[in-house]
Amino acid sequence: MTEAEHKGPGHGDVILSLATPAKGGGLVHRSWTICECSGLMQWLNQLLGPPEHQTTATADAVRATADAVLRVPGAIHQGEGF
Repeated sequence: MTEAEHKGPGHGDVILSLATPAKGGGLVHRSWTICECSGLMQWLNQLLGPPEHQTTATADAVRATADAVLRVPGAIHQGEGF
């Protein structure tokens, strides 16, 4: 998407995350990066309404969490089948 194709306020990235219960009680986490002004975001905001849960993390907290997850063998799969 080029700058000329953006529609609406702001043009920051939004990370759309989905967690699906897995066998054994775990979760499969998946995410996609999309533009905050995309039609998809507008549609999702209308469809879903206010979030049930919302958290905010500092940049240091995000890095610490990512570092911890990356140390767990097999925790992250990129583009692989499940």
